[in-house]
Amino acid sequence: MPPRLRFDEGERADLHLHSHHSDGLHSPEALVRMALDAGLVAVAITDHATTAGVVPACQAGARLGLHVLPGVELNSADGDLLGLWIDVHDPDLQRFLAATRAQRTTRTRRVCERLASQGIALSWTELEALASPGAPMRSHAARLLVARGHCTDVDEAFQRWLGHGAPAWVPGRAPSLEACAQAIQRAGGLAVEAHPMFHVARYGLDPDQRCAQLAALGVCGLELLPPPQRRLAPTAEALAQAAGRQGLLALGGSNFHGRGQTRARLGEPTVGGPTLARLQAMLPAHSCHRGAFGRATWRAQRLSPDELERSFEPETVVLDRLHRSDLLAIDPPQDRPTPYPQGRPFVLLGPGAIGRQAWVRAQLEAAGAARIGAATGHDYPRVAWHLYEMYGGRRPRDARDLLRFELDRHLWADQAARCCALYYDPPTGLDPVALKATLRRGIGRMRFYRLVVGELRDTSFTSFLHMPDPEDVDRECWHLRRLGMADPRDKP
Repeated sequence: MPPRLRFDEGERADLHLHSHHSDGLHSPEALVRMALDAGLVAVAITDHATTAGVVPACQAGARLGLHVLPGVELNSADGDLLGLWIDVHDPDLQRFLAATRAQRTTRTRRVCERLASQGIALSWTELEALASPGAPMRSHAARLLVARGHCTDVDEAFQRWLGHGAPAWVPGRAPSLEACAQAIQRAGGLAVEAHPMFHVARYGLDPDQRCAQLAALGVCGLELLPPPQRRLAPTAEALAQAAGRQGLLALGGSNFHGRGQTRARLGEPTVGGPTLARLQAMLPAHSCHRGAFGRATWRAQRLSPDELERSFEPETVVLDRLHRSDLLAIDPPQDRPTPYPQGRPFVLLGPGAIGRQAWVRAQLEAAGAARIGAATGHDYPRVAWHLYEMYGGRRPRDARDLLRFELDRHLWADQAARCCALYYDPPTGLDPVALKATLRRGIGRMRFYRLVVGELRDTSFTSFLHMPDPEDVDRECWHLRRLGMADPRDKP
């Protein structure tokens, strides 16, 4: 299912749902079906400290026609944050979540000990069975209290036994608000404070100071629409005014855990299409989802609606092994000279763009850029790897980019060695960025594949054309010289 490029005014989304992978009652697939029945067009799966439910929800959404935002909820020592449009494969985020879950399990055991001291014994085995496939949390203890007849619902269980100041209350050793915000932002997501009126009312915080604190941490909005309880309406109103002064968005999500579990109902409240569009526009440059929106926009401008829909149906390519897969273990070069030698602009054409070489040359000449020779890239993946290393290091997303190039080599087989670098002298006044856009538009349709090799999977791929921005020409040409692709006009 293609990324959604726009949402209409009347379309609604619930950005705060919990599945049974944390403390929700329903599976991710069931949540998707329930959201469709409620007339929603998008949801965010925001389980506590886990992203295990995101991929199943995305798969169900793709089948059934609902857009699913990858999300998570992080409970800090100073309020709770939702992370929207995160990269669920980010290793730093996953390490952060694993540490948080371990602390949560320790806290839940202590809660059970406190309840036992009050004459209420909860079996840890029962809690594990209730929490499966997730890990036991205080919410599961609340559900067990309801099942045993100690309370009428989960909300009462927290008010009477588990909440702040209650007999079985155990302070958590949660990470700081700043650490949670940074974890979300490093994973390319947007941080939103969840149900802030509870935290502000409980601790008597000043709304303006709270919103200023959140804005300083890079939080983009607060869940304020509408207040969940009438007594919190004044607090929510004060927060909404303070948020507006700080430029923070007023958002809404149901915090739905399951039918009959709490008083929350799926789809109440929601946010509208224009708000979703504003959130998409706020995604940071390193967000993997921002790139997906850009690629989808690129296609939408060039394909008919039917062609656009078909272009997002991936072919499955299964490889026993990757050619030169040891490239993933190459250490980045450390001996970079400063400053870099003077270089010339170039265009690096990958195997998927081989059939367009003549067209690229014609475009260069039409723009007044004199082509001065070409160098064949027999070791093209190594060239591509060094370029990506130079632009950001050995991060997982760079490894996925290299897998795209390796897949391209397999699909083009004996033509792979024909990839090349074209050098040119730009005329005075040529805009390299505009020329790059022209060349990329002419390379052809992007093709998507599903690559399966061991545990590495990639679901997006484009024919590769690389052209440096002006400030990167010198250092890129230095890398090419090191790899034997010297400028043809350079003298020995």
